[in-house]
Amino acid sequence: MTFAAMLGHDDEVQTLAPMNEERFWRLVEDINWKSTERRGVSDRAAYRRGKHLLITRLSCGEASTFEDIFNGFKGAMGEALEDYEKRTGHNCGVGDDSWSDLLSHIVGCGKEVYERELADPSLAYKRARNYRFKESFRHALPSKQDYAKKSGGVLRERAKKHLDEFQMLPQDLMPEALKTHYRAVLLFLGPVYNGNFVDAVRLYGDAVIVGMRHLRGWSRDHEGLAHDFYYGVDNLVHDIREIFLGV
Repeated sequence: MTFAAMLGHDDEVQTLAPMNEERFWRLVEDINWKSTERRGVSDRAAYRRGKHLLITRLSCGEASTFEDIFNGFKGAMGEALEDYEKRTGHNCGVGDDSWSDLLSHIVGCGKEVYERELADPSLAYKRARNYRFKESFRHALPSKQDYAKKSGGVLRERAKKHLDEFQMLPQDLMPEALKTHYRAVLLFLGPVYNGNFVDAVRLYGDAVIVGMRHLRGWSRDHEGLAHDFYYGVDNLVHDIREIFLGV
C-alpha cells in the first residue's frame, strides 16, 4: 500500500500519464516559475501556487518520482557548472544555499532554458553573477508531510490542540476589546476541527491573523500556554491556504 493510499486520498488524483521526464517538463511549464523573473512577481506566491498544482495533480508516490527527476536534472546542471568553473577559473560567487537556489531556478524555468544552460554553462555563470534567480523552485515540491496535511487528520489535531489551549485563557480577565478577536479565532478553529478547512480559512483567515497578533501580546503574561500557541494558529491558517488554495 502506498503512503498516499494509507492517507486515504489516492483516488483524489487523476493520473493522466506515467511520471516520466516528458510529464515532468509539462508540469514545470504549468507551474510557470519563469514568471518570477518579471518585476513584481513574488517567488513565494509562485512556489505556493506550484505546490498546490502538484499536490492536486500528483499522488504522493508520483510527487516522490517528480522530486527524483528534479534532483537528477539539478545535479547534472550543478556538475556542468562546477566543471565550467574549473576549466575557466571563474567563480559564480554564491554560497551553498544560493547555489542550490540557482540550480533549482534553472530547472524551474523549463526544459528550453535548462537544456540551453546545460549545454552552455557560461549562461548559468552569468545568471549567478547577475543574481538572476529566485528562492526557490525547490519549495514548490510537495512533501509527504504536505500530503498528510491534505488528508485532514493532522490539521484537525492541530486545531483541537489550539482549542484546548484557548480554554486556558482567563476570559474573565480579558479586555473587552480582545473578546472579538478571541471569538474570531474560535470561529476558525471549530470548523477546522470538523474538517471544513477551506470555508474556515476563507471566512476567518484574515481575522485570525489580525486577532492573534492582538491576543499574543496579552496572553504572554499568562503561564501554562504552550510556546507554539503564539504562532501555531497563524501557521495553521498559512498551511490550509497553501495546501488547499495555493496562496
